[in-house]
Amino acid sequence: MMKIFILIIYVLLSSQIVIANDTNKKIENLASTIATPFYNVYNNNVVEILKQHMLNNQEVQAIKVYDSLLSQTSVIVYKDEEKIKYLLDQDFSKDYILPNRTYSTKIVKDKKDIGILTIYFSLKLGKESLSKEESAYLNSKKDIKMCVDPNWLPLEKIENGKHIGMAADYIELFSKNLNIPITLVVTKNWQESLDFAKTRKCDIFSLASETQKRQKYMNFTTPYIDVPIVLATKIGMPFVDTIEQVKHKKLGVVKGYALQIDFKEKYPNIILVEVDSIHDGLDKVNNGEIFGYLDNSLVLNYHIQRHHIGRLSISGKFEDHYRFSVATRVDEPLLLSIFEKAVSSITNSEKELLYKKWISVKIERIKVIDYSLVYQIIAIACVLLIFFALWNRKITKINKELRQAKDEIKLLAYTDKLTGLYNRTKLDELFELEIEKCKRFNHSLIIAILDIDYFKKVNDIYGHQVGDTVLAEISMLLQQNVRTTDHIGRWGGEEFVIICTETDKANSLYFIEKLRAKIASYDFTTVGTKTASFGVAQFQKNDTIKTIIKRADDALYTAKEIGRNRVVFN
Repeated sequence: MMKIFILIIYVLLSSQIVIANDTNKKIENLASTIATPFYNVYNNNVVEILKQHMLNNQEVQAIKVYDSLLSQTSVIVYKDEEKIKYLLDQDFSKDYILPNRTYSTKIVKDKKDIGILTIYFSLKLGKESLSKEESAYLNSKKDIKMCVDPNWLPLEKIENGKHIGMAADYIELFSKNLNIPITLVVTKNWQESLDFAKTRKCDIFSLASETQKRQKYMNFTTPYIDVPIVLATKIGMPFVDTIEQVKHKKLGVVKGYALQIDFKEKYPNIILVEVDSIHDGLDKVNNGEIFGYLDNSLVLNYHIQRHHIGRLSISGKFEDHYRFSVATRVDEPLLLSIFEKAVSSITNSEKELLYKKWISVKIERIKVIDYSLVYQIIAIACVLLIFFALWNRKITKINKELRQAKDEIKLLAYTDKLTGLYNRTKLDELFELEIEKCKRFNHSLIIAILDIDYFKKVNDIYGHQVGDTVLAEISMLLQQNVRTTDHIGRWGGEEFVIICTETDKANSLYFIEKLRAKIASYDFTTVGTKTASFGVAQFQKNDTIKTIIKRADDALYTAKEIGRNRVVFN
């Protein structure tokens, strides 16, 4: 009988966490379901799946699908006066009030992050919604013991035995909403905090990222702070767009951070060096022991501006993000459902106030440091001007003229005068560079040649000035709708080339098809609507510039032959 009684008690205590996990699992299954038809949004495949999910889950108020390839919202489905509506390529209007409670998960296809699915729940959570079991648990608990990262401002820090920072302000709100003290357990470093959690010396982490290893001893709420991962290096280093560019260099990361585990899994060949703290990592960068240090943008900006101004700088920003949750001990499952409600009880206005509070402090410090540097530079400049005024004036004038001449020559050499895009010379140079990357590093490459349909009629009917306007407007549409990593240029006449790097056939065809639709729906000055045909080719082993362009050109010819205003892949 005693065993049966204990089993019943355990089931009651675990019910809340099972419900929370079941909801999260449903959302992750939904993300997996829409991964395959993700690129058929315009055929309403994804829309219908999302509508059905909303019908089956009455607490869902709205759903958003974010397209990582195009860096924009792809589709939203939402309730408006209990009717389910949807929009394509648009985000929610400013007038639409979204609930505070959300859950986001990645949309993954072929091991690539292609989008983000976000669910907005209408259910309001907070202190008043605690179940009888949760309230009884808190009454018996008396206080909740918390471990933190002792040195991670502006997010958090232990200073004179007290918890300070953005996370500390959140914890204060959680404690107030739950009406229970949350007591700080003082540790020396983050690794010790992890060890304390494993030995149950603390009940929660104020701020932690979820990893498989940590799931063995901690549960995780919905993330409540989301910041990008950036790279700090010595000043003067070229800006880094992707981690692939520096994965062969030594990069520091604090021992025990989730970033270390995530990056090792995602980039197996990356060279990560464990450091004891952010101070240790930045010092090693400054001393040349490692190339760079990886951390989140808030923390790195804060520490560089206070301790390494003029020596180190942020020289890389990546797609990867830190998503911080409250972590709760896994052997007391009610803690997770309690803190899930505590996190959901924080309003957007409260979040904004906390963010502004800590970011405003950072900006004030920057101003003080910057002004002192300006005064020093002015003083040095004045001394130099006393002795070398005339000489310096002549040199400055000559250098300015040389720079202007150099910039003008470079502009003329590499850009098309009418459209402002790259010209044929620059495109040839980029083709050679990208093909070399494909051969050496096994990169992927897609090229597309587009031709404006029946463009000769524009010149014949309206004249060349109107024709030039159409070319300029096509150029504008291309610039507004390609990724920053892509290259676009005028190939000649009414033909343009798009060089798409680091993408596959499915992604590129989806993007180019959307581009074709954008052009076809655009209202051009004087001439109204115009269309364009696209020929697309993918880099293959042993390809040269001539062979890949030939395949794209053949595909373009086919597109024209079978009716124009279409995309053909060869």
